[in-house]
Amino acid sequence: MPMYPTYSYRPTYPTYGTYPAAPEPTIVTGGGCGGGAAVAPAPLPRPPAQNDCCCGCTAPCKYKRRAAAYGSKTVDPLCNNETLRELIQEYITDDATTSKRAIQQAAEEKLEGTTNVICGHGEFSYIVHTDTFCQSTKDDITCYVFQPL
Repeated sequence: MPMYPTYSYRPTYPTYGTYPAAPEPTIVTGGGCGGGAAVAPAPLPRPPAQNDCCCGCTAPCKYKRRAAAYGSKTVDPLCNNETLRELIQEYITDDATTSKRAIQQAAEEKLEGTTNVICGHGEFSYIVHTDTFCQSTKDDITCYVFQPL
């Protein structure tokens, strides 16, 4: 016995050709002076990541090429903020866990904002959405610090 009765409604779709474009999503917001609901356009998609890099790998960092394409003054794909570089070098130790916590606390106090920190031994790779970043190495530990967009 079939799960659905044979008389159930099933829309017919063409077997070839193009389908109509789906309508753009909209966000309904509270009304203005007239009290009616206003329709706002959907938010724009997120831009591509600005910094695609790795530590200890063979692939080059891609920030340099993207920055040059947009006329940015930044040409160092590993660090565009000397304050972050100094903080990393000051607080990095031989333990990645201790280093990341100390660097994050110092960076958030100094830059007065959310800061993310990645520290580790050997090779690691990352892609981030950021305009403020720095990767620096001391002995066998590499730390990458950035402020998310």
